[in-house]
Amino acid sequence: MGITMTHQPDDKAAGDSLDKVTPYYFDAVKLVGTGNSTGLFGAGVALYYFSAKSPDVLSLIKWDAFIYLVGVCLFSVAYFCLSVFTFIRTNPARTITNIQPWLHVGVISAFLSFVVWWVGTICAGVVFARL
Repeated sequence: MGITMTHQPDDKAAGDSLDKVTPYYFDAVKLVGTGNSTGLFGAGVALYYFSAKSPDVLSLIKWDAFIYLVGVCLFSVAYFCLSVFTFIRTNPARTITNIQPWLHVGVISAFLSFVVWWVGTICAGVVFARL
């Protein structure tokens, strides 16, 4: 008379390599979030200091702040999805069997946040060129 456990689908068939790189995913996502939030704060400071400049420069700074805000929002989605994925994957009593969409949405959101950071940085360069 032993304890019988129901068979949980094992998504670790990909190997333990995912467990080894998950901390690096979190570090990369945190770096992108830091870049976007720094750009957002920098745009706020630029609005304060360059408010007497031409309306063209102010509108570019506002667009740049919006771009960085989108990047921060994408970072939030990416970090949340990766956190949920990690929690569900490491929880021994999980009832959710298909957790791969959490990983996919997290990685795609992180990549889009990175792309948005590049766009914001290019726009910031255009703003500096017009000062």
